[in-house]
Amino acid sequence: MINDGLLMLVIINPFAQMLYLSNLMNQVSTREFGAIFLQGSLLTLTICLLCAFLGEFILFTLFQVSLPAMRIFGGLVNLTLSYSYVMKGPEGIKLFHGDITQLAQQIALPVMVGAGVVWVSMRIGQTHTPPATVLIIASALLINGLMVLGYQAIFNNVHGRIEMLLVKYFGVAMRFNALLIGAVSIEMILGGIRDYMALPAPAL
Repeated sequence: MINDGLLMLVIINPFAQMLYLSNLMNQVSTREFGAIFLQGSLLTLTICLLCAFLGEFILFTLFQVSLPAMRIFGGLVNLTLSYSYVMKGPEGIKLFHGDITQLAQQIALPVMVGAGVVWVSMRIGQTHTPPATVLIIASALLINGLMVLGYQAIFNNVHGRIEMLLVKYFGVAMRFNALLIGAVSIEMILGGIRDYMALPAPAL
């Protein structure tokens, strides 16, 4: 149970969210960002629980979508975002636009919910009871939220030389994190291709 919770947290990747949301954090107030992020987290929780309990039916039966195909597409999305950050910094990631009421949806998809999150949600739903599934997914999202909001709080409450040092060194760390995310994204794409090639041929 703990291992699945940690796996969920790793795949959600709060450090990647700090990277992708850094530009938005600078555009809105702390209170506005907290409200937007809470709405995005609740929407993500709803999507994850739907995947946990109905994912196989929705994806495989209703839409006839294979998990390798989702994995490849998710890898392409993450690769595009990480490449833009490495080359251009936070300004290179233009994820958020439109009215502020629409930002929660844009945080949930594609920042928090990707192919990996869908897969691990389905895995948790298959291996645990419904109450345990809700607890695992909700706990992972809670820890994720505390880490992201904690990151924002630190940067909003430091000033002067300390702020400059944090911005400088955390910026380098975020670019390195983007490199890692890009490498993981390529692994997702290659793994999805391998899994797709291993699928049995559809019946004619």
